[in-house]
Parts: sequence; C-alpha cells; structure tokens
Amino acid sequence: GNHLHFEMLADGVLVQPRYFTAYRDGERAELTAEAAAEVKARLADAAAQEQLAQEALRLAAVRAREELARAQAQLAQLQEAQAQAALGSSAQDRDLAAQLRQQIDELQEQCAGLEGQAFDAELNAQNKTAAEAQAARTQLEEAQRALDALLDETQATE
Repeated sequence: GNHLHFEMLADGVLVQPRYFTAYRDGERAELTAEAAAEVKARLADAAAQEQLAQEALRLAAVRAREELARAQAQLAQLQEAQAQAALGSSAQDRDLAAQLRQQIDELQEQCAGLEGQAFDAELNAQNKTAAEAQAARTQLEEAQRALDALLDETQATE
C-alpha cells in the first residue's frame, strides 16, 4: 500500500517513525496520538521536576554569591576604617585599629567560607545539569524500548 516516510524529534532526539505509526493488538487503530502523548507527558513531567530542582540549585548559587559580595564590601569598609585608625597616634586610635584588625580577620575567614559555599553551589548546579541530561536520555531510551516491545508484540500478534 501507500507509505509515508517522516522523521520525528522527541526532546531533540531523532525517533524512528515506526514508534508513532504502529498498530496495537491487531485492531489496526493507530498509536500515533496515544504513543506520542505518553512519551510527551513523561518527558514533560520529568523535565518540570528537574527544572524545579535545577532552579533551586541556581538560586542557592546566586544567593551564596550575593552574600559573598556583601561580606567583601563590608571587609573593604573595615579595612579602610582600620587604615584610618592606624594613622592616628593616640592609644584610642591604636585600640580601635586592633579591634578593626580582629574584625577584618574574622570577616576574611567568613569570606573564605562563603567562597567555598558559592563554589560548591555552582558545582552542584553543574553536576545536577549533567545528571539531568543523562536521566532524560535514559528516560527517552526506556520509552523507546517500551514502544519497541509494544511494536514487536503487535507484529507478533498480526
């Protein structure tokens, strides 16, 4: 009979046309809408869940960077105040400079910790992106295998 050849992309992956043109249980009812809807629904659900997780990681990385920027700005202010106090000659100026030096040291430690947290958050976001891409590929492969099995089963019953 007449045949129509077409190519289809599902989530950016070329899918064999037979997945969407098979017949089920000898009924000769096309699976096109059903199979496409199942694959599309599964991919959309997985993508939505993973997008939420990815957004949370990105937000954590942004927050860590913002907190680091605030701490660095505060550190610069303290260093400037300490430099001004160090120029003074009175005992009060020297005491203030020593107190500011202690605060600067503590803030530098805090900045180092925040840099580590920001780096970890960004690294986690990158790792999550790679894991999500692999999970999406795996899910698409599983969907294709399920459709293959259905097609094989259908062909065996015909």
